Amino acid sequence: MKLSKCSKIALVIMCVQFINALEFMIIAPIAPSLLIPFNINLNQIGILTGSYTCSAIFSGLLGFIYLDRFNKKQILYTTLGILSIANFLSIFCTDIYMIVVIRLIAGFFGGITLALGMALVIDNTPPEQHGKALSITIMAFPLVRILGIPSGIWLIEQFNYQILFVLISLMILVVILLVYYIIPSNEIKLPQPFHQRIKLNKTSILAISLLGIAQFPIYLLIPSLAIILKYTMHTSNQSMPFMFMASGIASLITTKIYGHLINKLGVNKPINYATTLFILVLIFGIITMKLPPIIFMILLMSSVYIRITAVSLVTSKYPQEHQRSGFNALQSAISNISATIAGLASSWLLTVNADASLGNLKLLASITIVSAILLPLGLFIYQKALKTQC
Repeated sequence: MKLSKCSKIALVIMCVQFINALEFMIIAPIAPSLLIPFNINLNQIGILTGSYTCSAIFSGLLGFIYLDRFNKKQILYTTLGILSIANFLSIFCTDIYMIVVIRLIAGFFGGITLALGMALVIDNTPPEQHGKALSITIMAFPLVRILGIPSGIWLIEQFNYQILFVLISLMILVVILLVYYIIPSNEIKLPQPFHQRIKLNKTSILAISLLGIAQFPIYLLIPSLAIILKYTMHTSNQSMPFMFMASGIASLITTKIYGHLINKLGVNKPINYATTLFILVLIFGIITMKLPPIIFMILLMSSVYIRITAVSLVTSKYPQEHQRSGFNALQSAISNISATIAGLASSWLLTVNADASLGNLKLLASITIVSAILLPLGLFIYQKALKTQC
C-alpha cells in the first residue's frame, strides 16, 4: 500500500519523537547498569532524570521567545545532531558530573526537538488530517515502552551500556536523513515582531496548559506503577514486563483507531468517556481492588492516550503557523513542569509499610481521580473562552 505524503511526514516525525523519547526514558530502566561505570549511587539516578527535565523546561521557556524566528526543519537538524553527539559522548563519561552535563545538554535540545516535531506535523498536513497525523506521531510513546526500553535492556544485558548509547546516536543520524529527504523545506521566516507572537491571556494560557493538565494524573501514578503492581496487586517480577508491554500495545492500538475516527467522533465526547473510564479503572483497580492487574494496565493506559491525542488536536489549532514552534515549546515546558510536580507529589505521598503494603495509596488514587476531572472542566472553559474571543 502506497503511503500518502502526509502519512510519510507523520511517520518520520514519529521516528523523531520515538528516538527523542527513548534517549530520555531509557535512563531509569538501565540505572543499575550505570552505577559502576559512572561511579554513582542508586539514589543519584534521580539527578540524571531531573537534570534532563529541568533543562527541557528551560529550553521550552526560551523556545517560546525565540524559536519562531527560525526555520523549523533547519533547527531540527541542529537539535537532532547535538542529541546524537551527546549520546555518543556518554560512553566516555566516568563520573556523575560528566554524565549530568551530557543529560543537561540532551534535555535542552530534546525539549526543543519535541516542540519542533509537533509543529512540523501540523504545518505539513491539511486541517482535516491533523487528528490522524497527530495520532501517528503520538504512537511513538507507547512504541518506546513496547520496543525501545525492552530492546535497550536486552542490549545492555547481552553486551554493555556503550553499545546502547552508540546505537541511539546512530539511529538519530538515520532520523536526520529521513527528515532531510521526507520533510518539505519551508522558506526561512524573518524574525517575527514581538506583537505577532502569542499573547498570554486566559485563552492562550489554557491552550498551553491543557496538555499538562491531561498528563498530570498519569504522572501521579507512573513513578509508583511498578510498586503498586508488585506490592498491592501481587504481580510477580516475571509478569511485570508483560504487563507493561500489553498496556503499551493496547495504547498503540487505541491511539491508531481513535486517530482514524477522530474527525467523526470529535474530541469532547472521547475526552469525557476516556476520563470516565480512567476514573472507573482507578476505583475498581486501586481503591476496591476488583480488577485483574492486566485489565487494569490495559484500560488505564488506553484511556490516557485517548485523552492526550484529543487534547493535542484541540490545542494544535490555536497557534498560527508562525507561532507554532514557540507555542509547542512553551506547552512542552508546562507539561514537564506538570510531570515534575506530579512525580514529586507521588513520591511524597506514597510510603511502604513494614508489612510491604503501600501507605496512602487510596489517597493517591483519590487525588488522581480529582485531577483527572480537571481536563474536561478545563476543556469546557477553554472552548467557552475561545468562542468569547472570536
